[in-house]
Amino acid sequence: MKIINPVRFKIVCESSSKCDRKDTAAILMFLELDMLPEIKIPRQEVRILRGLFSTYLMLNRDKTAFKNRVHSILKENGVFISKTDAFSEKGEIR
Repeated sequence: MKIINPVRFKIVCESSSKCDRKDTAAILMFLELDMLPEIKIPRQEVRILRGLFSTYLMLNRDKTAFKNRVHSILKENGVFISKTDAFSEKGEIR
């Protein structure tokens, strides 16, 4: 199975006539000439690690957003705590 890189293969995307037959013929011609720019599919281990890393980054962004929101709510209600103290044992709200 081959996956075409659409960024490097713009013939179909930029064609003026949107006809599947013509687009298929163009792809077939480039395939026969072995000139299709392909996307390499990484091994499953690499895909799993990438998924874990992107989840980690997303969770860290969410954590920061939640901390900023809590700090904002505290400030709106007249509770002024430095951002570092608000989420440490020292600044724990009881």
